[in-house]
Amino acid sequence: MDRALDKYRKGKRNLEAACAVYGVVLDDAHEAGADALAAVRVARALGERYAEAGEADLWDLHRSQIRWYTDWATGYQKWLRRDRDPQAVVDASWPLRLDALLPQQRAASTGVSLLDEPDVPGRG
Repeated sequence: MDRALDKYRKGKRNLEAACAVYGVVLDDAHEAGADALAAVRVARALGERYAEAGEADLWDLHRSQIRWYTDWATGYQKWLRRDRDPQAVVDASWPLRLDALLPQQRAASTGVSLLDEPDVPGRG
């Protein structure tokens, strides 16, 4: 959400950086419980700072997150192909990665795409 809501902020976009930007204390980084608590606090801080997130219906916010991630993945793949690796593929599926699903789950999923992967079951 941070990347979509604060597009022009420079710097890293990891949990530690987000905590610093949004004034969240992150004790014991990389411990699951501490990271989860910090992530919730960052999400709350984002909601307080950005009405688009804070006032959104939860399902609308979820759909926005899917769109934001797809837009980012598409742009990142274009950049990689232009500047780094012409064959780069960035998985645009979120919140579940298609490569983590079993083949029958991939085939049953809708609205989730793997950019430029024509052999993914269920795509036509």
